[in-house]
Amino acid sequence: MGKELKASDVRFLMDSTDDKDGAKEVIMDYVISWMLRRAQNICKDEKPILYNYCRKFLGKLIGKELTNEDVVEVETWKQYERIDLWASVKVNGEQHDILIEDKYYTGVHGNQLIRYKEIFDCWVGTHRPNAKKHYWLLTCFDNEYSTDIYKSALESSGFDSLFWDDMLEVMDLYVENPKLSESDIFNEFWINW
Repeated sequence: MGKELKASDVRFLMDSTDDKDGAKEVIMDYVISWMLRRAQNICKDEKPILYNYCRKFLGKLIGKELTNEDVVEVETWKQYERIDLWASVKVNGEQHDILIEDKYYTGVHGNQLIRYKEIFDCWVGTHRPNAKKHYWLLTCFDNEYSTDIYKSALESSGFDSLFWDDMLEVMDLYVENPKLSESDIFNEFWINW
């Protein structure tokens, strides 16, 4: 018989028991969507450590350090027009729209980023012409390995990128023994890796 597993040995959020389900990006979409919504001011007092991690992440995506900024509203859509994640954020009266394509150890296919950017730009241009637009490719690869995989797609599309190590660094989690948040979901996905 093999070694008996404990719950702490199992990565519940990262894998299913079937390697062929292709659902890992869906998990990433969910966690990031949830985190962006947890960056709203209304979440400030409930779980302050989690709130601060989420604010740092959102701040990176919109190019602002969110200290006392008023994040009034965050709406997210997953898989709208095949775009992994789309977020609408209101910060101090400014409208920000964020297009996120995430990759869980896979490359970009075809002109995927360019196609999604065109759909996103058309909708935002029609419905929120004054919004600041942000385009991100998020990947679980580390920087060194990913650079070659995504370089051409990033250059041709105008997307910025955050690799796994970058995302951890943005939230100050790329340290030995990072501070656990008050959320098992967050800890499982970002810290217990």
